[in-house]
Amino acid sequence: MWLTDQSNCELKGPWSESKVIEHIEASKFPMRISVVSSSGWPIIASLWFVMDSEGIWSATHKSSQIAKILCNDSKCGFEIARETPPYCGIRGQALADINKDKAETILLSVIDKYQGNRNTSLSKWLLSRVEDEVALRLRPAKIQSWDYTARMQK
Repeated sequence: MWLTDQSNCELKGPWSESKVIEHIEASKFPMRISVVSSSGWPIIASLWFVMDSEGIWSATHKSSQIAKILCNDSKCGFEIARETPPYCGIRGQALADINKDKAETILLSVIDKYQGNRNTSLSKWLLSRVEDEVALRLRPAKIQSWDYTARMQK
Protein backbone atom coordinates (compact mmCIF):
# COMPACT_ATOMS: atom_id res chain seq x y z
CA MET A 1 0.00 0.00 0.00
CA TRP A 2 1.24 3.50 -0.78
CA LEU A 3 1.05 4.82 2.77
CA THR A 4 3.62 2.48 4.23
CA ASP A 5 5.47 1.43 1.07
CA GLN A 6 6.22 4.88 -0.30
CA SER A 7 6.17 7.16 2.69
CA ASN A 8 7.24 4.91 5.57
CA CYS A 9 4.11 6.04 7.36
CA GLU A 10 3.63 4.72 10.89
CA LEU A 11 0.06 3.45 11.38
CA LYS A 12 -1.58 3.02 14.79
CA GLY A 13 -5.12 2.35 15.90
CA PRO A 14 -7.82 -0.16 15.08
CA TRP A 15 -7.89 0.30 11.30
CA SER A 16 -5.77 -1.51 8.74
CA GLU A 17 -3.98 0.44 6.05
CA SER A 18 -6.65 -0.50 3.52
CA LYS A 19 -9.38 0.77 5.91
CA VAL A 20 -7.47 4.06 6.38
CA ILE A 21 -7.21 4.51 2.61
CA GLU A 22 -10.90 3.63 2.19
CA HIS A 23 -11.81 6.25 4.81
CA ILE A 24 -9.69 8.94 3.13
CA GLU A 25 -11.12 8.19 -0.32
CA ALA A 26 -14.76 8.00 0.86
CA SER A 27 -14.72 11.08 3.11
CA LYS A 28 -16.71 14.03 1.80
CA PHE A 29 -15.94 16.40 4.67
CA PRO A 30 -12.97 18.78 4.72
CA MET A 31 -9.61 17.80 6.13
CA ARG A 32 -8.33 19.93 8.99
CA ILE A 33 -4.67 20.96 8.78
CA SER A 34 -2.83 22.44 11.75
CA VAL A 35 0.41 24.41 11.65
CA VAL A 36 2.26 26.63 14.10
CA SER A 37 2.24 30.30 13.11
CA SER A 38 5.16 32.70 13.47
CA SER A 39 3.59 33.93 16.71
CA GLY A 40 4.01 30.44 18.14
CA TRP A 41 0.26 29.82 18.24
CA PRO A 42 -1.31 26.97 16.26
CA ILE A 43 -3.79 27.66 13.50
CA ILE A 44 -6.18 25.24 11.83
CA ALA A 45 -7.60 25.37 8.32
CA SER A 46 -10.33 23.18 6.87
CA LEU A 47 -9.58 22.25 3.27
CA TRP A 48 -11.18 20.07 0.65
CA PHE A 49 -8.87 17.21 -0.32
CA VAL A 50 -8.28 14.28 -2.63
CA MET A 51 -5.84 11.41 -2.44
CA ASP A 52 -3.69 9.79 -5.10
CA SER A 53 -0.60 7.60 -5.18
CA GLU A 54 1.60 10.59 -4.27
CA GLY A 55 -0.22 11.77 -1.14
CA ILE A 56 -3.19 13.70 0.19
CA TRP A 57 -3.77 16.89 -1.81
CA SER A 58 -5.58 20.18 -1.21
CA ALA A 59 -5.73 23.45 -3.09
CA THR A 60 -5.42 26.83 -1.41
CA HIS A 61 -4.71 30.43 -2.32
CA LYS A 62 -0.99 31.16 -2.57
CA SER A 63 -1.29 33.95 0.00
CA SER A 64 -3.22 31.89 2.58
CA GLN A 65 -1.67 31.61 6.03
CA ILE A 66 -1.41 27.84 5.65
CA ALA A 67 0.55 28.13 2.38
CA LYS A 68 2.86 30.81 3.76
CA ILE A 69 3.62 28.86 6.93
CA LEU A 70 4.18 25.57 5.08
CA CYS A 71 6.69 27.31 2.78
CA ASN A 72 8.86 27.91 5.85
CA ASP A 73 8.10 24.76 7.86
CA SER A 74 6.73 21.68 6.13
CA LYS A 75 5.56 19.98 9.34
CA CYS A 76 1.81 19.86 9.97
CA GLY A 77 -0.89 17.96 11.77
CA PHE A 78 -4.06 16.81 10.03
CA GLU A 79 -7.38 15.18 10.75
CA ILE A 80 -9.97 13.56 8.51
CA ALA A 81 -12.89 12.75 10.79
CA ARG A 82 -16.64 12.78 11.02
CA GLU A 83 -18.29 15.64 12.87
CA THR A 84 -21.41 13.62 13.66
CA PRO A 85 -21.87 10.32 15.51
CA PRO A 86 -20.68 7.68 15.31
CA TYR A 87 -17.29 9.34 15.64
CA CYS A 88 -14.42 7.81 13.70
CA GLY A 89 -11.52 8.97 11.60
CA ILE A 90 -7.81 9.50 11.34
CA ARG A 91 -5.38 12.10 12.55
CA GLY A 92 -1.69 12.37 12.09
CA GLN A 93 1.47 14.22 11.29
CA ALA A 94 2.76 14.92 7.81
CA LEU A 95 5.32 16.76 5.77
CA ALA A 96 3.74 19.12 3.26
CA ASP A 97 5.05 20.54 0.05
CA ILE A 98 3.62 23.22 -2.19
CA ASN A 99 3.28 22.63 -5.91
CA LYS A 100 2.19 25.43 -8.25
CA ASP A 101 2.22 23.20 -11.35
CA LYS A 102 -0.49 20.86 -10.01
CA ALA A 103 -2.75 23.61 -8.65
CA GLU A 104 -5.31 23.52 -11.46
CA THR A 105 -5.45 19.72 -11.56
CA ILE A 106 -5.96 19.48 -7.80
CA LEU A 107 -8.48 22.32 -7.74
CA LEU A 108 -10.54 20.59 -10.45
CA SER A 109 -10.34 17.29 -8.54
CA VAL A 110 -11.57 18.77 -5.26
CA ILE A 111 -14.34 20.69 -7.04
CA ASP A 112 -15.47 17.46 -8.71
CA LYS A 113 -15.42 15.64 -5.36
CA TYR A 114 -17.14 18.26 -3.20
CA GLN A 115 -19.31 20.20 -5.66
CA GLY A 116 -19.98 17.47 -8.19
CA ASN A 117 -20.36 20.19 -10.79
CA ARG A 118 -17.93 22.72 -12.17
CA ASN A 119 -20.78 25.09 -13.03
CA THR A 120 -21.89 26.03 -9.52
CA SER A 121 -21.29 29.63 -8.49
CA LEU A 122 -18.66 28.52 -5.96
CA SER A 123 -16.91 26.32 -8.53
CA LYS A 124 -16.83 29.15 -11.04
CA TRP A 125 -15.47 31.58 -8.45
CA LEU A 126 -12.72 29.15 -7.39
CA LEU A 127 -11.77 28.46 -11.00
CA SER A 128 -11.70 32.18 -11.80
CA ARG A 129 -8.70 32.57 -9.50
CA VAL A 130 -6.86 29.35 -10.37
CA GLU A 131 -3.74 31.36 -11.30
CA ASP A 132 -3.38 32.31 -7.64
CA GLU A 133 -3.88 28.77 -6.29
CA VAL A 134 -1.26 26.29 -5.15
CA ALA A 135 -1.54 22.58 -4.47
CA LEU A 136 -0.59 21.28 -1.03
CA ARG A 137 0.60 17.69 -0.84
CA LEU A 138 0.68 15.96 2.52
CA ARG A 139 3.00 12.99 2.91
CA PRO A 140 1.88 11.37 6.18
CA ALA A 141 4.58 10.29 8.62
CA LYS A 142 2.17 9.05 11.31
CA ILE A 143 -1.52 8.17 11.19
CA GLN A 144 -3.67 7.26 14.19
CA SER A 145 -7.13 5.86 13.49
CA TRP A 146 -10.01 5.69 15.94
CA ASP A 147 -13.53 4.34 15.71
CA TYR A 148 -16.14 4.80 18.44
CA THR A 149 -18.95 3.22 16.39
CA ALA A 150 -19.39 0.11 18.56
CA ARG A 151 -19.19 2.11 21.80
CA MET A 152 -21.78 4.62 20.62
CA GLN A 153 -24.27 1.97 19.47
CA LYS A 154 -24.58 0.44 22.96
